[in-house]
Amino acid sequence: MATRRGFLKGAIAGLLATAAGAHNLFGQLIGSRYKFLMGSGPGPETIINGKRCLYFGGTGYFGFQTHPELVKAAQKAYDSGSGEQAVDMLVNAGLGDSPAVARMRAVMADKAKARDALQARRFGEAKAAWEEILRLEHAQTNAYAQDAKHNLDNMPEVVKAGAHQLADQADQSFQDHKYQEARDDYQEALKLDPTSKEAKDGLARMSKSALFDFNIAISMPRDTLEQVNEVLQRIQAVRERILTDDPLYLQVDRELTEVQRIKAKLEKPGAPKAP
Repeated sequence: MATRRGFLKGAIAGLLATAAGAHNLFGQLIGSRYKFLMGSGPGPETIINGKRCLYFGGTGYFGFQTHPELVKAAQKAYDSGSGEQAVDMLVNAGLGDSPAVARMRAVMADKAKARDALQARRFGEAKAAWEEILRLEHAQTNAYAQDAKHNLDNMPEVVKAGAHQLADQADQSFQDHKYQEARDDYQEALKLDPTSKEAKDGLARMSKSALFDFNIAISMPRDTLEQVNEVLQRIQAVRERILTDDPLYLQVDRELTEVQRIKAKLEKPGAPKAP
């Protein structure tokens, strides 16, 4: 038998369901939750979110969405570098699936790709993205084409600037005793600009300091395990600073092997301990 409490529960549940449905409906109507993209101009039928639908009516009372002046204004905005604004105007005009919009989006994506690659010093990727922009724009003289052409024309200077930044970064790493990072950055700088004096001088400075520390290491006593461990650490730090083609490298490698042999001997039972 239905009770008053059961009836009230059912009524409340019904009201909540109705409210949720109304919320979803209004969300669709005002676009707060759903987004509808009109892919063609108004007519007996139109494209909504890629699907063909009957067009009963809309707010484009005068058909301004596809007016030639609006399309011209969108192209002008794009030519000045306001690509997002241009695309929004054309999408709202029902031209979201047009080749022009596809080209604009591709160009803007390539520009963003070039920017990210440049920040990461991936100059080859940046160059490829700028070249793709020029291919898409053909003989256009808009802001995107001009920017790509300017960057390509100045590519040598951009690369040199990147090498300079890497050398500065390597200098700081060297001062912080991060020798592996410093060496890697000096080498990367030379890949970008083989004439970089900063990078060459940095590697020479690392080699000179490595030789100095190596001479100190080989003069240290090796009578106890503690002494040997200290010598081992110093020699390993020296090896991090030099390149494999450095004349010092083979000598350091041989000395490292010898110190490791002494360490293994001292670690055996009965070996002398530190006082």
